[in-house]
Amino acid sequence: MNKKTIQMLPLLTLLAMPVSGQTIAGYEYWFDDGYAGRTEVRDAGGDIRQEIDVSALTPGMHRFMFRVEDTEGRWSNTLCKQFVYFGTSYGDKSVTRYELWLDDNVESRMSGDVTGGAIQMEIDAAGLSCGLHRVVLRAQDAAGRWSMAKVHNFVKPEPSLAGNMISSYEYWFNRGAVTRVEVGPANPFTADDLLIEVSDVVPNDIDDDYTVDWDEMTAYTADDVVFGIRYGDTAGRMSEARTDTFAYNVPVRLDVTRLVWGDTVSVSGPEAGRIYAYDVEAEAGDSLTWCTSGPCKMDIYAGTGERLARIDSPAMPVEHKMKAVSAGRVLALVYGVPSDTLSVCCNRKETSGITFAGSGVEICAGDGKITVVGASGRRCSLYSVQGYVVDRRLRMGETETFDVSGGVYVIVLTDDSGNTCRQTIAVKGR
Repeated sequence: MNKKTIQMLPLLTLLAMPVSGQTIAGYEYWFDDGYAGRTEVRDAGGDIRQEIDVSALTPGMHRFMFRVEDTEGRWSNTLCKQFVYFGTSYGDKSVTRYELWLDDNVESRMSGDVTGGAIQMEIDAAGLSCGLHRVVLRAQDAAGRWSMAKVHNFVKPEPSLAGNMISSYEYWFNRGAVTRVEVGPANPFTADDLLIEVSDVVPNDIDDDYTVDWDEMTAYTADDVVFGIRYGDTAGRMSEARTDTFAYNVPVRLDVTRLVWGDTVSVSGPEAGRIYAYDVEAEAGDSLTWCTSGPCKMDIYAGTGERLARIDSPAMPVEHKMKAVSAGRVLALVYGVPSDTLSVCCNRKETSGITFAGSGVEICAGDGKITVVGASGRRCSLYSVQGYVVDRRLRMGETETFDVSGGVYVIVLTDDSGNTCRQTIAVKGR
């Protein structure tokens, strides 16, 4: 049986597990577009090394697709590795020719025959500028097959910098912080075994379809992450940056700020890839008004994680009014802020609610208002506690509001049969 040993150590490995520290519970893999016939492996035990039978493949170029699952049931991004399967007969594999080029000058590549399987040559670097460069080499066997290109970085030193070598590299994700790594000076420097963990990534923006792990207080948003790397020499100079892009479900930590009723909290220079989280503790029936200083997107959630509202205000500040259905925590997640400053506040009108026993009528007192719900068709008289008439309505609607000053009032409701309900209620001034 013809097998291919696949080891997960690419030229530049990017570890993209869903959450740092999680254990690999299993993995699955497939070839080309054959996801339906994928192989699933459970209880991976951490390290993954396996010989995989490729004898059923046709000779030629193929893709090996691989992803892992952690103990929380979250899947990593899919890793794709291309390889050539030559079939059961590899033919003559002896190296017969080579070609190489410097930097990106593929059109000016050099080539020649190989004798005895070894390539020995000198490269004229007189036309190169002083500094960091790349030499790219590939070989051809007797069957006419070309190898993958091999890249080496090297330094052409200035006359005063003879013996200069590569001594460091720097990398970053998107617009995030740059990480610098010192290495043993070398010229050339081979980066085949660099192992870089994907962490502390700030997404380019927040996707509307983000998800939230409320136990971990972490949101996840899909993003095309830009990875950049460059090399430094012992003279302190840096090469040009080389970049690549990969798809990643970026974790975004939710650091919640507790709001004080009516007070404003401001953020200077809000970032496109951040979610700004705020919460309040409300009582059932409270009237809440969420406000921002400028355009943004705001999602409001109950403490259970249920989304209560989504507000997309691309041109105007947010002013969203809502009623707390139950007592508990209410959260607002704000993102997509185009301005230089974000200010958020939440105002509350405390509601004292009274329900007439068996009548289905509810009376709520807010700041400078009395609201009567469920008294449709009844007559209503509103008196001050001193006994004079403040308002009188002959036929109430389903919801009626009375504008009053602060004080104590008596509400009298009478139905068509002459049955009367009386209630005293206190109202705060505006």
